[in-house]
Formats: sequence, C-alpha cells, structure tokens
Amino acid sequence: MSEESVVTTRQVSIRRIDVPDLHDATSVGSIAIDLLAPDPVAYGVESSVSTGLPAPGGGVAFPVGFPVGFGAAGVDGRARFTNDGTAPAPVRFRVSGGLPDGFSLRCVETGDALTFRRPVASDDYVLLDSSDGSALLNGVSPVSGYLTDDDWWQVGPGETCTVQFTSLGGVQGLPLLVLSGSPAYF
Repeated sequence: MSEESVVTTRQVSIRRIDVPDLHDATSVGSIAIDLLAPDPVAYGVESSVSTGLPAPGGGVAFPVGFPVGFGAAGVDGRARFTNDGTAPAPVRFRVSGGLPDGFSLRCVETGDALTFRRPVASDDYVLLDSSDGSALLNGVSPVSGYLTDDDWWQVGPGETCTVQFTSLGGVQGLPLLVLSGSPAYF
C-alpha cells in the first residue's frame, strides 16, 4: 500500500484566508487558505487492544486421566501495538480500577516504565497519553504527580511495543488495560 492511499487526519487551525477581490468579478479564480498544524504528523486509523492482569492457567490436574485436560489458558497481561507508519507514534493507555496500590506499565522492548502509585477505585480509570505526558483520573483530574516512573515512550516507525501490565499490590475486581494508538506518517 502506498502512502498516497492511506487515509490520515490532522488537527489544524486556520491562520489566514485570501479571497480575491470579487468586485465586478464573474467568477472566483482561487482562494488561498493558510493552515497551521501544531503536530505535523498525520495519523491513520486508531486501533485498540486490551488485557487484564497476568493470571496463571489451569494446569494439569492429578491424577492424570485420559484424555489429558490442561485446564484454562493463562493471561500474560500484555498488550501490543505496531506502528505501520513512517513517523514515531504516541500511544494512550486507559487503566480501569480495582488497584488499591496502583499499577505499572512497561514497554518490554525498551524497558521504559510508567509507574502509578495511587489507589484506583473499582469504578475509576486513569488515562495516560504519551503525546503530551498527561495522566488524568476519569479523563478530567490531573494525577501525573503520582507517576514515580515516567519514562514516556513512542513507538518507532515499523516497530512493535509490547506493554506489560502489572499491579503494585492487591487487586479488587477485574482491572483492565486498553492500549490505543494510530500509525503515524510524515
């Protein structure tokens, strides 16, 4: 797929519009619009993937009978995002509650970590955005002061980031990590 066929979006502001003098004109030749894109990168379609905290599988029950049952599969607590674009792509994390001691997110490939040391109630969530380094409780209240590790990262062009989701202590309910990102293009 060529870059020309990729649908992208940009946030821009209009700086100036030049409209030719229309006095005694029978048609308009052209109109010039100057735009400013604070983020000059274009983004493709957003994708999201979710995971719960790591949990062991069922394993083999003894005494072993035939056929052998291996139990339910475990959960590795990992979410992956691949940037198919040509520019580094920021990622966003939404961690839902039930984490009385907080949580950690670690990029397995680089070792960069985000560690949030504050209770997250079962009906709360924390939004973390690597594009601006923000941390918001329930999407509105700034809580970046509770990040004890804030090694923000972006995913390079053609690279994959595997995020390990870990609780810093006890767990209540079923905490969930949703990892979102869009391929980025120069």
